[in-house]
Amino acid sequence: MCICLFPGRVICCTTLACKREERARARDIAKRGAFLAIVISEALDRFTAGCARVVGDNGLHHGQPNEQGYREVQVEAPTFDPSAFDVDWQAIPATLTEAVLSLPARIEEARARISDTSEYVATPPDFDEFFEERCFRYAELGLYAVRTAAALRDYAGLPVRLDRAWDVATHLTAEKANLERHRQQREHQQAESLSALTQGN
Repeated sequence: MCICLFPGRVICCTTLACKREERARARDIAKRGAFLAIVISEALDRFTAGCARVVGDNGLHHGQPNEQGYREVQVEAPTFDPSAFDVDWQAIPATLTEAVLSLPARIEEARARISDTSEYVATPPDFDEFFEERCFRYAELGLYAVRTAAALRDYAGLPVRLDRAWDVATHLTAEKANLERHRQQREHQQAESLSALTQGN
């Protein structure tokens, strides 16, 4: 151990070396965290844009159904695979890592709900319930991705992308609210019809 004498104080060289190493490690982690935030937030922005396109898909091609008179999906749903990115997940807090890594499971859950609606609820030729469920679930996913990207940027001290993500967020929020109102109206009408049918019997 080396002891350096200074006027009025004694400093341990090994202690100074440890502090330098700690600062160097902290800077390295911060750089890796910032790099991760940039890469993943941009990927989340692309995913959000894909969700917005799904929300705008009404099943019509240039305003027309297919040759059989049915509405069908026009926009492919976006995917998100965290394992495709060469980043250090330990460079950010565990809560942020979990938020990102849980997105694929959320996508699978949304797909399952959409599939169930398609199989058990929606009816031709318009398949209204299917498209409504699909739009609703991808609006939710898109908004989740917006919030996660914003949290990553905030952690890394990056600027908020007002020109992109938040405009999409406003659109998705409005569409989700419209879908929720439409659902409530339909459920109310169905309840009234059932009540009238019950009273008639």
